Amino acid sequence: MRILGLMEDPEGPSARLRFHCYTEPASHRGATLSAVGIPHGFRAQRRLFASADQFDVVFLQRRLLLPWQLRFLRRRTRRLIYDLDDALAIRDREPFDSWTRGTKFRVTVRQADRTLAGNQALQRLVQKFGGASTRVPTLLPWLEVPEIPRVPHRALWIGQPSTFRYLHPLLDSWQGIVHRFPALHLEVVGSGRNLDLGGVSFTAWSPQEEARALAQASLGLAPLPKNRWTEGKCGARLLGYLRAGLSALASPVGSQAEIAERVPGVRIVTNQEEWAIAFEDFARGEAPVSDQPSAIQGRAESEYGVDRWFPSWFAAVTGAGEKA
Repeated sequence: MRILGLMEDPEGPSARLRFHCYTEPASHRGATLSAVGIPHGFRAQRRLFASADQFDVVFLQRRLLLPWQLRFLRRRTRRLIYDLDDALAIRDREPFDSWTRGTKFRVTVRQADRTLAGNQALQRLVQKFGGASTRVPTLLPWLEVPEIPRVPHRALWIGQPSTFRYLHPLLDSWQGIVHRFPALHLEVVGSGRNLDLGGVSFTAWSPQEEARALAQASLGLAPLPKNRWTEGKCGARLLGYLRAGLSALASPVGSQAEIAERVPGVRIVTNQEEWAIAFEDFARGEAPVSDQPSAIQGRAESEYGVDRWFPSWFAAVTGAGEKA
C-alpha cells in the first residue's frame, strides 16, 4: 500500500507529529509513506494532483484547496484523508468567522473519506460541517535532549512569532516576580527578540537550541487564552516539554486539559492571578508540579506515543474495518 502525504510543509511540526512518525510501523504493515509539499502555480499543482492515482491513499494535511483543485484531486484519488490540528474553518483571531474558510472547510471534509482531528473540539467541528471524523491526537515529538544539568529557577517558552501573543500578557507578572526574586529567568525560544525585558532572554529557534533549552530549563510554560481558535490547539508545545521530562504550567485550553489529566507534571493555571501565584511558587523553590522526569516521560509515552495511536491512525487512513 502506498500513502501520499500532501503537505503545506513536509518537514514542519504537523507533518512530523501526525504523519512521518508513523513511517516505521506502517512499513511493518506493508505500507510506504511519502510526503511532498503542495507547490505554487497551476501547472505544478495539476501535475502533482494528477499523480494521485498512483497511490492507494492520499493524505491531505491542513491545506484548504480551491474547489476546482479538490474536485480534480478527488477524481484521481481512491481514498482521500484530510488531517487537521487547528480549527481551520475559522480565523485565528477576531473576527473568527470566515465565509471563505468555512466554505472550503465544508467542501473538504465532505469530500474526504475521513478526517483525522487532533482533539475533541476539532472532531466536533468536522461533524458540524458534515464530515466523518476520527480523533487522533498530535503525538510526542522525537527529541534528543543533551545530558546537561538543569538550571534552577529557569523557565522556558518555545513557540513561533504568531503564537508569542499567548505568552506576552504574562510578561508583566513575570517581571514583577523577578524584581523580588532576581535569580528567576525566562528563556523565550523562537520569537520576540526585539523586546528588552528584565529577567527574559530571547533565542532564535534551531533544533539544537530547542534541545539545549529543554535540557537546561526547570519549568515549561504553555499559556493559551480560551477562544474558538485555541480550543482547536493540540498541545504540541506542552507535549514537547513532557517528552523532555520537564514539568509545566498550562492553561486548560484545547488538548492541554486532557494532557494534564493523563500525564503527571502539569499544573493547570486558569487566570492571570493564578499565573502570578505559580510564578512565585516557582521562585520560592516550591515545586509547582511533579519533579520526577522519568515518571513524566514514561506516562507521556504511554498516552501519546506512536505505539499507542498507530492502530487507530492506520485503521482510519486505510479504511480497515469500514463497511464497503
